[in-house]
Amino acid sequence: SDTKTLTWAITASAIATNGAVSPAAITSGQSVTLTRAGTLNFGLAWTENVIWQPNGGAVVLGNKAMGSQGYTPAAGPGQYWYQSRFVDTYINFRDQWISFTVAPLAPAGLTVSNVQSYSAVLTWTAVSGAAGYDLYRNGIKLNPGGLLTGTSFTDATAQAGTTYTYTDKAVTADGIVSASSAAVTATTIPATFELFTPRP
Repeated sequence: SDTKTLTWAITASAIATNGAVSPAAITSGQSVTLTRAGTLNFGLAWTENVIWQPNGGAVVLGNKAMGSQGYTPAAGPGQYWYQSRFVDTYINFRDQWISFTVAPLAPAGLTVSNVQSYSAVLTWTAVSGAAGYDLYRNGIKLNPGGLLTGTSFTDATAQAGTTYTYTDKAVTADGIVSASSAAVTATTIPATFELFTPRP
């Protein structure tokens, strides 16, 4: 015959993510460290982890505990995303997305040939994953209008008797740029002048 008042509190799930990818930019062949970290007021049940590649493919890393692991991207240069899903003991979850980039290798084998008074021919080796190349003469880009899509270029704006230093960089379709190639130097041929004495 008694009456009781029952009072209860409903606590919402709170999930805070604090993962990381380090370093955020690497070159093809290098590795990153994937770190899973966060707080969940109902406790962590598991984390689900996926790497999304530049070509849209997915690499499923599986369920992991909090902590870190190494990862070496295998799909070539481009932008990658690390997706980590933190799931609590009541199956509430929150995703964390972290991007990182993989730059192409620097072009190799840059050479200069057929050096004339007002021109020189540059050639280099193709780079996997590159959409094109930027070529520089004394630090100034020779192709400001767009990427060079081949592996050779004729510098037709050189001046006679001048020494130039050339480098080039590989660039992906989404604009990720490699380090500079090794530099090559060329000196154009001095211009020749014919001296003559006009007839009276």
